[in-house]
Amino acid sequence: MKNIAVLLMFIVFTSLIMGCTQAASNLSASKDSIVEQGSQSIDESTNENVIKIIPADTTDKELETKSVLTSQTDERLERQRILSNQLEILIPKGFKEESTNDQEIKYHDKAAQVTINIKHDPEQRVDEQAAKDENSGKKMTAILKQNYQGAEVISEEVREVGGKHIAVSEIASKDQYVLLSWSSLNNGLLEIEISSPIGKKEEWSVLANKIIDSIQMK
Repeated sequence: MKNIAVLLMFIVFTSLIMGCTQAASNLSASKDSIVEQGSQSIDESTNENVIKIIPADTTDKELETKSVLTSQTDERLERQRILSNQLEILIPKGFKEESTNDQEIKYHDKAAQVTINIKHDPEQRVDEQAAKDENSGKKMTAILKQNYQGAEVISEEVREVGGKHIAVSEIASKDQYVLLSWSSLNNGLLEIEISSPIGKKEEWSVLANKIIDSIQMK
C-alpha cells in the first residue's frame, strides 16, 4: 500500500510538472504571437507610411511647381500681343505706349525713367541658328559696352524661351541698368532693350528678366 501511495504521488507530481511546462510553452507561444502581430502591425504601419510618402512627394512637387509658376507671375505685369500679334510679352501695368509704326514699340513709366524698346526688323534677316550661337550674348555685351562707357557686365547668355533662343546681356553703368536681348522673329531681327536708373537696378533686374522669359513668338 505504501508503494502504491508513493507511485500515485509521483504520477500526480509528474502531471503537475508537465502541466506547468505546457502552460509555460503556451504562454511563450502567445507572447511570440503577440510580438509577431506587433511586428506585423509595425511593418504594415511602416508600409502604409511609405505608401503615403509617394503622394506626399507628388504634392510637394506640385507645390514646388506652383511656387515656381507663382514666382514667374507678377501683379505688376500684364500680357500683351504686339507687332501685329506676332509676339506675346509681359509689359508693366500703367506703362505708356508710344509706337511710330507696327515694327517698333516703346513703353515707359509715368516719370519716363524706365523704358522698354521693342523693335522688329524683318529686313534684317536673322535665323534661329544665329540666335542660338553661344557668342550671341557676347555680341550683346560688346554693343552695350560701346553704348555705355565703363559698364560692368552682370550677365551674358543665350537662353531658350518658349522654344526660341534669345541672346541676353545685362550691364550696370554709373547711371543705368540695361538688359539687351535679340532673337529671330519670323526670320527678322527682334531686339528688346530694357533700361532703368541704376538706383532701381535690384527691382528691374528681376522684372526685366521676367519680361524676357515671358516671350512667346507666333
